[in-house]
Amino acid sequence: MITVTYQGQEYEINAVYTGGCLDLIMRADDQAAYDTEAKAVGFMVQDDEGNWKDAWWANISRIGSVVLTPAVMDGETVITPAVVDNRYHVNARLNAETTARGLWIPIAIQWMTQGQDDTEVNASEVGKKRAGVSLIDPETISSPSRVYL
Repeated sequence: MITVTYQGQEYEINAVYTGGCLDLIMRADDQAAYDTEAKAVGFMVQDDEGNWKDAWWANISRIGSVVLTPAVMDGETVITPAVVDNRYHVNARLNAETTARGLWIPIAIQWMTQGQDDTEVNASEVGKKRAGVSLIDPETISSPSRVYL
């Protein structure tokens, strides 16, 4: 979690700075919920033909479902099935220029102040959920699905 100052007031945001970039971790009820929210906050933009695509200023990793606990196998036989979170997981890294410009700050503040505490978490995660999409504090995730190098 980071703290930002905006219009003279401090806000805590579920994000981390990495080498001048901003990392965000999101989990949506499904892909449609993510796409709707991504369009609303600018993570998706329309191209010249009117098609929606991920914004150029962010590295968007659409992960989808994640395995929480791998299956236990005995050769080819499944002893214990994997535990899977079938919600739609997305990681975003805002490039250094976008991060420095700070245009993301009002959106993040709105998410944090208008969102509700996410109660459907895995392990010890902390998130704020708005419109079916949770903005998760990256520091509360013990095994991230996407690690930027």
